[in-house]
Formats: sequence, structure tokens, C-alpha cells
Amino acid sequence: MKIPVVCIDRSVDKGEVLTTVEFDNWKAGNDAGEFMAKALGGKGKVMQIQGTLGASVVYERGESFRQAIAKHPGLKLVAEPSSKDWTTADALSFTEDALSAHPDLAAIWTHAMPSPSAPSRRSRPRARRISHRGRHGHVLRHPGNH
Repeated sequence: MKIPVVCIDRSVDKGEVLTTVEFDNWKAGNDAGEFMAKALGGKGKVMQIQGTLGASVVYERGESFRQAIAKHPGLKLVAEPSSKDWTTADALSFTEDALSAHPDLAAIWTHAMPSPSAPSRRSRPRARRISHRGRHGHVLRHPGNH
């Protein structure tokens, strides 16, 4: 018996797939990087919080974000931690670590929910102000820190 397979937001490199329905992850990463560049005036330290390394969406979002940031010499990507389980707890820990190492961190981009909520909830005392931008708040900006 042949079972039709439909992939949702992930590609596979084996087997027969009828179709894949996915978000444009290359555009998402690029748009996040360009948004940061514009919002920060092309300068500042930035971070991206990734999901499971090796997943197609993580590669596409991460690489296109790096490419967008690289076009702006005044932006410095200072951290790219990954969360195997895409958890809020991981995002909070990564954010606290990044703010300790880089108190002048200007912006954070997260690849997926629920991680964007963590930096805004518990890190407010460490960051002067956090504002959410992009799809589901995936871009967090700390105005005045650049």
C-alpha cells in the first residue's frame, strides 16, 4: 500500500513526498535581518535564537539572517544559540547569557514561538526597553542600546 506523504514546514531528503507546504523561511530570515538593520540604523550588536540545528527551517532562517546582517558592517552578530526543544526556558537562559556578555545588545531575533516571550518577561530589568516586531514578535529590539 502506498501512503501519500505531505510535509508541513519541513523538507525531507528521503522518501516519496506528494507535496510540501511551507513558510518562506529564506525570506523570513532575510526580512528579520533587514528589519534589524533599519531599526538599529545599521549598527549594533544582535543575536538570533535558533531552534534545532539540522532542521531545514533552522538552516534557512539562520543562514538568510546571517546573509542579511553581513550586508551591514555596523551590525555584529554576537550570539546564535540553539534550542533543541524550542523552549521558552532556553530562550530566557540564552537572553540572560547574552545580556551578561553584551550589556549593549541591541536586538534579538528568535526563530519561533514561544521563545520570543522569554526575553521580554524576565529580562526587562536588564534591558531598558523591549519592543516586539515582525511575525509573532520574532524580532525584539532594545531601543537605545546601540
